[in-house]
Amino acid sequence: MLLTVLLVIALLFLFVSNYVDSRDEEVFVDDVVVDGSVDVYVQDQTTFPFDIYAHTFVNTTSLVVDVVRDDRIIVVDDSSGAVVGMAIDIVDKNNFFQSMIKDVSGDTITLSSPIDSSFKAGSTVSFGEWDFSDVDGSVDPVSFYVKIPNNKDYDFYTMTLNIEDNTVMYDSTFGGLVALPNGFIGRAIDGISKTFFIITNNGGFRENGFTVLYNDKVPSGTYSFSAVKNIREVNGVSLRLNGFEDEYLEFIVQDDLTGLSKLAVAVHGHEVED
Repeated sequence: MLLTVLLVIALLFLFVSNYVDSRDEEVFVDDVVVDGSVDVYVQDQTTFPFDIYAHTFVNTTSLVVDVVRDDRIIVVDDSSGAVVGMAIDIVDKNNFFQSMIKDVSGDTITLSSPIDSSFKAGSTVSFGEWDFSDVDGSVDPVSFYVKIPNNKDYDFYTMTLNIEDNTVMYDSTFGGLVALPNGFIGRAIDGISKTFFIITNNGGFRENGFTVLYNDKVPSGTYSFSAVKNIREVNGVSLRLNGFEDEYLEFIVQDDLTGLSKLAVAVHGHEVED
């Protein structure tokens, strides 16, 4: 009888010891330590964020000379079409940098802000108008783009549009202009074209999931209208572009917007790392 009791106690002790050991065991999954026995995957949340303005591509050229972080002057193969105030992108397989053109002298371009990272000669340089109010697309539509490195995926979470005008704005107008006869288009190109809005008036932004805000004119200023879309909140997912597949965003002007004081579109998100 005593032997049986001792055997039961020994078995219970062995079971409890094994249970405690299993609770303390460290499981390594994709370099992340997880307590317990259930495999998990944790997305890296420390990747670089970005805020990118859409702009036309007046010219696409390349760097002639290597640049390093904090440089402000670049030399390109062809600066034709470059104008002070334009948006300018420098892109290689892994990196993206956007600034504005401060000065142009021959094929030497001075930037408004220091470069974030090093780029080798041969890296792609593109520049163009970021202000949609500079263009008339009523005869020949004009496209503004957001393009990314071809070795990266980017997730876009928010899209922002801002309009300034000297005329009071309503839901029935586009900025302060009469409603657009042809419409302002936003779409993603990923092998196929996926249109996510076509808008003819300010109220159309609200109808497409944007939060809109009208601001009254201040002394010696202008009226303004802003539209912000939280893509994940409205659509349930982020908008992902795959650089490997040369995917990009396109905004098409099909009307005369030169009556506005300003129209800019920016997108916000972060790089994706597996």
